[in-house]
Amino acid sequence: VEVGSENYLIELEKGSSDLPFIRTSDIYNNEIDYAPDYFVTADRAIAAKCPELLKDDIIFSKDGKIGQVGIINADNSVVPSSGFAIIRSNGTVSSDYLFAILSHKEIVINQAKMKTVIAATIPHLKIDKINEFNIPIFSEGVISEIESNIKVFRENISQKQQLIVEIQDILNSSYNQLLR
Repeated sequence: VEVGSENYLIELEKGSSDLPFIRTSDIYNNEIDYAPDYFVTADRAIAAKCPELLKDDIIFSKDGKIGQVGIINADNSVVPSSGFAIIRSNGTVSSDYLFAILSHKEIVINQAKMKTVIAATIPHLKIDKINEFNIPIFSEGVISEIESNIKVFRENISQKQQLIVEIQDILNSSYNQLLR
């Protein structure tokens, strides 16, 4: 599903109800950039039948730089590009554990690279190949430790995002006062 680049809005064009459009380059160090370069209207996202991402959904890049992984935190409405596979835990393991495993180079990223094909000039990983990944299930103790650390990681990201919003608000207010 793709919204089409002609429908992208830049920061200055976006309205309050427009949604961040997340490209594969908008994930860095397993963090989703919720203030990306492009946005789309909610109406356009619905018309393009973009998937609705839920809290704890994982996005895994399957085009370009294969294996970039991000996890959706609460209240983060975004529109993913077609370069992502959306992975949702089936309950066998938690989303936090799955996120950690999918982020691990030796366990998953190398599997992904071995299953990647080059489509013209861009690396591509087919969805059915992602379903073939071998995901190890470690002991309850290891899983619990991983989940605990991922929880802290996600809380830190949320706090960082909130601080950025607060800083932007302060700057906007100060700048507007300067203009008066």
